[in-house]
Amino acid sequence: MFFPMGNQVWPFERVKKTHSELCNQLEYCDWFNRLYSLAITMFKWEGLPDTVDEMFLENILFYYGYALFFEDPSIGFMTLPCNLGPGFNPYYEYVDRYAYSVNYPTKKYTIDNSVVIRNLYSYYPTVSTISIYAQKLAEISCTTSVNVNAQKTPVLITCSEKSRLSLENVYKQYTGNHPVVFADKNLSLDAFQALKTDAPFVADKLMQLKFELLNEVRTFLGINNSNTNKKERLITDEVNSNNQEIMAQREALLLQRKIACDKINSMFGLNISCEFRIKDQDFTNPLDDNINEGDDNE
Repeated sequence: MFFPMGNQVWPFERVKKTHSELCNQLEYCDWFNRLYSLAITMFKWEGLPDTVDEMFLENILFYYGYALFFEDPSIGFMTLPCNLGPGFNPYYEYVDRYAYSVNYPTKKYTIDNSVVIRNLYSYYPTVSTISIYAQKLAEISCTTSVNVNAQKTPVLITCSEKSRLSLENVYKQYTGNHPVVFADKNLSLDAFQALKTDAPFVADKLMQLKFELLNEVRTFLGINNSNTNKKERLITDEVNSNNQEIMAQREALLLQRKIACDKINSMFGLNISCEFRIKDQDFTNPLDDNINEGDDNE
């Protein structure tokens, strides 16, 4: 499998793309890289040997869902991608593990001399969820731009295929805010028709939807958020319910890393630990003045 590094997603392929296609891909890449940056910097590892790279470890967990910690006879302790199986022990743990990487020959390790570090209990990688949210956020951002532009140029132009290119050049000048629009003298005004679309303004609703999606993905990553855009005051039960969901999701990601630390320390005599990098806030009253004890029917 290919392990992406550097620019995690970048759309400039050697294929000619329309302006809209390029903008759509850039939006997706931008959102993916924003969320990716959050995901791989959430956890702080302490006590890792010098031969183990923290960011590389989190990248493996992000893209593959699990990594292998072992001691190479020549290099020392390492954490690399691996293939698991095929055998199991009575607890359905993979007995055989095959570590691999660039310029590193595939080597076999076992349950007795290596530890599998899971991203989640199910070995599920973070990249799948991040990709889904990046796509949704990109679609909302692009739709918002289209809706805003429609307020500026709410027209639908019908024309023959013969005059289409000339009209596209005229429209580019118009959307580019040119003080004077030049057109071919042979362009017939009877060859096209402009119809007003009267597009409704929904950008504000799209922004609210984007806010809600961002809070959803923050909750998935265990990052504190209000998870609401309500203007009225929130009741304490609403805030506490959201906090419990955030903490449960955070624990789902953190627990597997802590379990791996315990196994590594026991097997190799090390003192490795992992904690959530963002300082815990007061999860009792994170919104302070925006919380209302009791119900919100006041």
